[in-house]
Amino acid sequence: MPLNDRDFTLTEAAQRVAVACPGENEWVNLTAVVGDKDNAVSSYLVTNEGGVRHNIPPVAWISGDLKFNHVSDYGTLTLQQRSLRSSTRKKVSGTIWISRPDLDEKISDATERQHVGEETTDWSSKPIWPLRVVLCWIATGKARDKDSLDLTMEGYDGAVSSFNSAEEALVSRLQSGEIGVTGKPRRAIGVHNFSVGARETVPEIWWHDPVTLDAEKNEARLCGVSIPRDHSYLDLQFKTDVVRALWPSHDDDNGATATRISANEIESAYKKRVAEWPTEERHPSREEDEAWGRELGVKREFIRELRRKFAPPAWQEAKRPPKSGKIP
Repeated sequence: MPLNDRDFTLTEAAQRVAVACPGENEWVNLTAVVGDKDNAVSSYLVTNEGGVRHNIPPVAWISGDLKFNHVSDYGTLTLQQRSLRSSTRKKVSGTIWISRPDLDEKISDATERQHVGEETTDWSSKPIWPLRVVLCWIATGKARDKDSLDLTMEGYDGAVSSFNSAEEALVSRLQSGEIGVTGKPRRAIGVHNFSVGARETVPEIWWHDPVTLDAEKNEARLCGVSIPRDHSYLDLQFKTDVVRALWPSHDDDNGATATRISANEIESAYKKRVAEWPTEERHPSREEDEAWGRELGVKREFIRELRRKFAPPAWQEAKRPPKSGKIP
């Protein structure tokens, strides 16, 4: 049935948000959208007796001051009434309405983000990149939405040949503080509600707990046993120039030639290099490892990741050889 021009009922609003912002729970998604104080959506409650209208503040959606029935448009709102001498609380009940213009404007950007993956949108010139574009850039040297959504485990050219390797490389840099990211913190309040805070820099220490990256939702979630499972950061934003400085374009990486070699093959070759290195010879420096990688058509960033993971401590201390020295 086509939507008319009046405001949405609670059920209609939940359905509208569910279509534009798919998720596990349409009511949780609705609470997040309408309760976002940084970009508020007007909502109000009309009492059954007398038809009095009470505006619902955004904080009521996430603080528990608004209770609503998941199978109807009915709700109960707790109001704070203050006077010069006292402060009281009272409850009003009735039908919940949500501003249609406000809601449509709020979720229009989310709808655009949902479908942008169907196009080959090039993000190269944009100053801020979402998570999916960052991972795509690390894995393929491209900044296109469609590529980032179509990434598979194997078969890509360049230094980081798989989506998993790109995730590992990114998290490693986040843990070391070499790259930063901002996002909106999310934490559950009760069973059906959660709070979404203002944008902030994700603390470096936060990345040292087990984290799950969701490229399509542009979200990072903690998954440790002792950590609330729903603690996450939404709407991640990375600075493009920082990403490109850490992972230069494959075509600009000192003439390194792209090759179709999987991350697993590169990793196995490096482990073999470490295991078979003669004990009586000088340990190779990072530059020598990078030169070895270039012969395989591999970017230096991926070789550095392998060196951090698999090289023994003595290798980490190895210094750059003289300019006249021969690269092993």
